Amino acid sequence: MAVPAWNVFLAGSLLLVVLIVVLAKQTATLLADPEGPIADLSRQSLYLNVVVSHGLVLAGVGALLWWTGVPTDLLGVTVRPDPLQFGVLAGGLIALNEASDWLADAITSAENRLRELLTPATWFEWLLLGFLVLPLIALTEEVLFRGVLIGGFSAATGLHPAVLVAGSAVAFGGAHTAQGWIGVVVAAALGLVLGGAFYLTGSLWLVIGVHYLLDLIEFARHARS
Repeated sequence: MAVPAWNVFLAGSLLLVVLIVVLAKQTATLLADPEGPIADLSRQSLYLNVVVSHGLVLAGVGALLWWTGVPTDLLGVTVRPDPLQFGVLAGGLIALNEASDWLADAITSAENRLRELLTPATWFEWLLLGFLVLPLIALTEEVLFRGVLIGGFSAATGLHPAVLVAGSAVAFGGAHTAQGWIGVVVAAALGLVLGGAFYLTGSLWLVIGVHYLLDLIEFARHARS
């Protein structure tokens, strides 16, 4: 069996992360302008943008794994999620997310403009969000930030898992700058817990499922407010 091209894998993965962070910052700049180009886009156009951008990232990760010969089982794709672990993790993070929203409201009245723009207004948009947009977001982000940056990097570098979990959480926070500084902090905290759960369970599907559920509940709660 050929030895994976670890250096190429590391460099390519980091390049993808940097690209995502840079694009998130550019999106934050565009969102800050109420009369900018994003304001003219329909909600379904925004969904298409999310699907295309995340699809390209996911394809990039897949191409990188294929090119470098890194086994996909290092990313935790072969480990089935345990229902009890899923329930405990999901319940804990839902509570954490609710607490963070309460704290954010207490600190500032600023609205998460990106969430506002993406929140569905019709049943068809809810179908698009729930069955296409959010699953793709959860899959792409967990594959990269947990599967690659923790599972793959652990095999490639031999670094202590705690370092990789912390590093992936910081990168995950940086990828959410479009949601404001509170969004960055919350995403980093969630990333820390999800990263720890991935390391302890070895299951990528576990964190993908929890990530999706958190996002869906967040949008449902926001739509009712």
